[in-house]
Amino acid sequence: MNDIKSIIKSNEILRLFIKQNGPLRIKDIIEKLDIPQSTAYRIVKTHVNQGLLDALGDGWYKPGWVIQALYEPVFPHYDKLTELARPLLEEAVNHLGETIILTTLRGNHVLVLDTVESTQNLRFSFYKNEVFLPYFGASSKILIAFAEENYRNDLIKLAEDIDKEEFSQELEKIRQNGFALSHSEVDVGAIGIGVPIILNKKLIGGLSVAAPEFRINHEKQEEIIQYLKAMTKEITFLMKND
Repeated sequence: MNDIKSIIKSNEILRLFIKQNGPLRIKDIIEKLDIPQSTAYRIVKTHVNQGLLDALGDGWYKPGWVIQALYEPVFPHYDKLTELARPLLEEAVNHLGETIILTTLRGNHVLVLDTVESTQNLRFSFYKNEVFLPYFGASSKILIAFAEENYRNDLIKLAEDIDKEEFSQELEKIRQNGFALSHSEVDVGAIGIGVPIILNKKLIGGLSVAAPEFRINHEKQEEIIQYLKAMTKEITFLMKND
């Protein structure tokens, strides 16, 4: 099969998922498109490796994170989360005294959905709609650690200038602990503390605090972790009952 025919068949498979509007098996693809089994397996495997399709197990596949990033509008999708979380972010800054950030994954980047700055003279600033790579800092690592496995593996593959095995081990530790900590990874002298927001067993975002390290002793660190976890519970409760 020449390159042009391969591209056409590849596009036909992706179009089939759009038409189906749900998961498909390899045998469904073969039957509906009348293509050889070897061709179907080769194209689907390539799409999975590139993040265009996601393997669900037992021979089932669905559109992957790359496709979702292309067709999902960011702001309408997260308006509800941002709206419900905003009063809680303001309360958190008043209580904790440090900058707090609401983030989510968007394609292969982290997107800042909202942020409220500390009122203290020395503080760290973020900007709404700011995007950055998901490999450094607690606000990034908490998201990639709790992302779907195939999505997480794709992001690790795309990473440059990091030890992928060591990074994977760090993410596993974050999942076990339920929070992420970072020290001077993005800004010198800064500590980051992040927790995931999980709704119906799916990651929808993350909450993080950024502060100067000298203001955060062990007791304050534990207070922040517990406060952020309580916030995520309240946010998910509001999301379910709004």
